Amino acid sequence: MKKLLKKSYVILIAAFIGIFTLAACTNKDDVKSRGSSLGSSADINEDSAKAISIENEEIVNISTSNENKIDIATRIENTSNFDISNILINYEEYDKNKNVISKSQSFLDITLNPNESAHIGFSHVKYADSIKIISYTYILANKSVFVDLKNDSVSITKNSAKIEDSKSYEILAMEEPYKKDDSSNLNNYKIKIKNTSSKNIGNITLKIGELNENGEYITATDISEYDILKPKEDMEIEIPVSQHAKKIELIGYSYDDVKENSNVKVDIKTHKVEINK
Repeated sequence: MKKLLKKSYVILIAAFIGIFTLAACTNKDDVKSRGSSLGSSADINEDSAKAISIENEEIVNISTSNENKIDIATRIENTSNFDISNILINYEEYDKNKNVISKSQSFLDITLNPNESAHIGFSHVKYADSIKIISYTYILANKSVFVDLKNDSVSITKNSAKIEDSKSYEILAMEEPYKKDDSSNLNNYKIKIKNTSSKNIGNITLKIGELNENGEYITATDISEYDILKPKEDMEIEIPVSQHAKKIELIGYSYDDVKENSNVKVDIKTHKVEINK
């Protein structure tokens, strides 16, 4: 089977290797215990839209020897009472004379429930001496929110993506992951998944969140299998985990519905689904 490994731009924060748990997609109460249910986007206003607390909006004295390397980071936290996803941080890079020499973005492909936090990393050009976060965007249900920190303004627009409850689309059952006996990498695991539906599904991608010892997200990994999984059929998927992870969580998955010719993306943390045809 072909496998695809994609890493979000999130800095890996050092932590000892530890025992981890994986929340099965069929156990919704365990996943929901990390946060509240999705808030109503109808209630959002300019004040409540400022949902993200950023530990360091400006980072100075950047090393010029690590061009395009993600070697600086800051901690962000969802301080709202609703879930936010598709978080995009926009920042400017400055030289030693405080001139803007580049504008960049860093994407966090993890839904943050209220009071959850993550570490997000930034790359930079060779002569950057500092960076400053100037704005951020996120998705809340059927709304797209843009918060401009530089001009202290907020823009809330309708999100065109079709979002609905994921209950009838959560069709994968999963067992606890286990270590490969023949693995030289102690952080290589396998997990067995089963198609509990009556549909043929393919292009299955698991989204795994890695957390540090403080329960903060440090990275998210997409792991894909391209084989068709028939009804009631199961398969094993290998999960590489970084040495910095203290714990991992299954935070979402996607698959292709062969009959409907659609891609189904399930967010386990909000129990919402996005369907693309």
